[in-house]
Amino acid sequence: MARFNLPVERVLGHNEFSGASTACPGINMNMVRNRLKGKTTTVQAPKTEVKTEVVTHPSKTNPTSTGNSFIKKFQDWLNKTYKCNLVVDGIYGPKTKKVALMALQTELNKQFGAGLKVDGIWGPKTKAAIRTVSRGAKGNITRIIQGMLYCLGFDPKGFDGIFGNGSYNAVIAFQKKNKLAQDGIVGRNTFEKMFN
Repeated sequence: MARFNLPVERVLGHNEFSGASTACPGINMNMVRNRLKGKTTTVQAPKTEVKTEVVTHPSKTNPTSTGNSFIKKFQDWLNKTYKCNLVVDGIYGPKTKKVALMALQTELNKQFGAGLKVDGIWGPKTKAAIRTVSRGAKGNITRIIQGMLYCLGFDPKGFDGIFGNGSYNAVIAFQKKNKLAQDGIVGRNTFEKMFN
């Protein structure tokens, strides 16, 4: 919460973002939120003490939220670099995703002459134009990857356009969660999971 400047209302139980009807046994999320307001992560459940892990999900919108500061940086950068009109609110939604994909399509056209329609729609032509990005890469495509990782709940340890260890580890975690080959390389399948 402190790291991303998130209010306690953005702390969710797994069932709150999965849509499951049952909560964790012995855990009352309102009690968890009340304890977090007191800056403790130990929750007293009936007859047992349970350590809770604070889970945040940046794509879960909340009108009272101030948003994620790294998503705000990403949105601001997209606006300045690609002359788009995103609301800089730190909340990842369909408009941010579309503009990020348009930025990727723009870079593929500019850097590699891909000839893509810049429409923010993931399709076979965009997938075919993808270039592999790995540790050591620098530039706007790497920034787009870092921004998308933040949007999807992964921490590349910076938004600087340099594919270093932080980006590598975040890509591995993203690939693991999405059941992709865990090689730390952003290729067609990894981009597809980010944007499709």
